[in-house]
Amino acid sequence: GDLYPEAFSYRTLWEEGAFEEVSANPGRFYGQSHARKIAERHYEELLTASFRQIANVLRDDGLLVVYFAHSTTKAWSRLLRSLVNSGFVITATWPIHAEQRQRVIAVGREAIDSNIIVVARKGVHQDAGYLETLRPQLRREVSNFVRELIERYNIYNWADLLNCSMGPALKVLTRYKELRSVKGALTAEDILREVSNTVTMAVIDTLLEERVRLDDVSLLYLILRVSRLESGRTTEFPFDYVHRICLSLNMEIERGKEYCVLEESVEKKQKTFKLLVPPSTEVGALEDFLARRALKLGEPLKRKPAVVDAVHLAEVAYAKGGRRGLVEALKAVDEGLLEKAYVLIETLRNWLPRNEPERELLRPLSRELWNEVINEIRCAKEKARLDYFLRS
Repeated sequence: GDLYPEAFSYRTLWEEGAFEEVSANPGRFYGQSHARKIAERHYEELLTASFRQIANVLRDDGLLVVYFAHSTTKAWSRLLRSLVNSGFVITATWPIHAEQRQRVIAVGREAIDSNIIVVARKGVHQDAGYLETLRPQLRREVSNFVRELIERYNIYNWADLLNCSMGPALKVLTRYKELRSVKGALTAEDILREVSNTVTMAVIDTLLEERVRLDDVSLLYLILRVSRLESGRTTEFPFDYVHRICLSLNMEIERGKEYCVLEESVEKKQKTFKLLVPPSTEVGALEDFLARRALKLGEPLKRKPAVVDAVHLAEVAYAKGGRRGLVEALKAVDEGLLEKAYVLIETLRNWLPRNEPERELLRPLSRELWNEVINEIRCAKEKARLDYFLRS
């Protein structure tokens, strides 16, 4: 090249069309400071220009269908902004598992769990909408849709529920040129976070038999417990899957680890979490399971108990000692927590697959038995207080 520069003076096809390719490739801005940020901005500008051209030629009653194969929520946000800024209203979304899951999983990286088909129509955007005003409609639309996906189509994967529900949620939110809240203007990331939180609330409302307020650790256990990944494994989950659920519950992953419902592992540089669940109905295995969960029958908890702690104590106590064992194991648990625990018991019993050992452990814990146990514990506590008063 130094001796015969004229032999290398041609420009490749990629070089000629590089700046027209709709991709966030920092290589085309090699040598410039902040090349990645420039590339991302360039990508969004070209994407918006492409959608605007599509809008110009699309019939008013036509559909725009986009197959979106990018995994990060940041890219999703760019797609959302580009569509809205081009005059489109998103009307439906649907996940497609077309590639290996490992490709989109990376330690510390927030990703959407599947490729997504996005359907949009040309629409007339209103000037501004306020989230606080739209939230009731948003929750109603998403809740109805999530319930249908779970009950009619047997979709339990939280990421799929989220990706499917983007459609009805964004149909409500993308009618406006600008979305605001009482705190100020909302970004695309804020909108996606609101949709994520709404989907999680809808999943919980669909699963729970009664409206009770469960702690975040127990809700995390419930959502993961009923999740179905296409691999068939229902206790091992990618980092991003757990991370996004935790974000929607406003909790840190560390909480799940502190309460010993999650065990972390790293294999081939990919972080995963194992949900700790009863492995069988055999007493020895169940005692080992309680030890891994930092629980022990007949001993007070060293942490503030979660509802799922009471459930697991009850499962093992009854398997080991029947009704008497159940009373002894739960006598130190707050009565209000026991009432919530039975709601979780009924929910897990209704939604777990038939071949799950935990479902078999929950089967004998009837409402009648549970009420008898609570009454016996209550009477024992009242007698203890009376004896203490008489001795005083």
